[in-house]
Amino acid sequence: MISLVLPKSIRREKWQSTELEFLQNNYATLGLSECARRLQRSKNGTRSKASLIGVTCFTTSPEVIARNSNHAEILRGRKRPDQAARCRARFEAGGLSALLSEETKARARAAGKGKWSRHTHPRGALGLKFSAEAIEKISAGSKRRWQSMSEQQKADQKMKMMRTRAANGTMCRPRPNTSWKAGWREIGGVRKYFRSRWEANYARYLEFLRQTGNIRSWEHEPETFWFEGVRRGSCSYLPDFRVGNNDGSKEYHEVKGWMDARSATKLRRMKKYHPTVVVVLIDSSAYKAIQRKARFLVKDWE
Repeated sequence: MISLVLPKSIRREKWQSTELEFLQNNYATLGLSECARRLQRSKNGTRSKASLIGVTCFTTSPEVIARNSNHAEILRGRKRPDQAARCRARFEAGGLSALLSEETKARARAAGKGKWSRHTHPRGALGLKFSAEAIEKISAGSKRRWQSMSEQQKADQKMKMMRTRAANGTMCRPRPNTSWKAGWREIGGVRKYFRSRWEANYARYLEFLRQTGNIRSWEHEPETFWFEGVRRGSCSYLPDFRVGNNDGSKEYHEVKGWMDARSATKLRRMKKYHPTVVVVLIDSSAYKAIQRKARFLVKDWE
């Protein structure tokens, strides 16, 4: 290992061969700060040059681990006691995005799209795929991790995944090549994805009731109900429609041409976990009774 310390009085524009050799041999073990100190270079310049010559600083080296541990001990107890609560409150309020104006957000989005159009992949890996061996290793690792988890951990993981889908609006994804005419429709001035022709027709029927004053409002899939503590099976329920009655009460309507086991489980759990919520089931007989009357009155009935 080369031991190199140059005097501060030497001012250099170009990197010397001895400096590059020192960086090549010691950057991985000494780390960025120590190499920059010994070379009398800035941290940014040292990091940039190390990247250019293809060397990295492995944080698993004993020297780096010892230095980081010592630094962590120095900082222990110096954080604000309420930092976790403050961070949580800031996250719930929308994080940094809540503090930005719409104009700033629009500029950031435009800049990001422009950068992506010029550089289609940040690491130049566009079009590359994992090998069959790598896919097999990833699959085996995922299976081992899932088998090592407890039932409660599995339930928590599933609940987190479902909440993320609900927040992103992907709780129920589009299903191509289905026989029940799923697709996008604009009903009542709102464009939504309906998973069946029956569901779309019932939305038109609710819009007809709203326009004629029989109900106050209706919404398609506006709210998800969660079954906290459930370890297996369905942990959430997303009703098809929320209907606001003229007296101020609310109901949730579910359009079901046939009742499968999963749907029946969700309705049973709704009664258990949300007993005050009124769920109205529109089964095949109820739908056909509505259809006999509404198909001549409701516009664009399919």
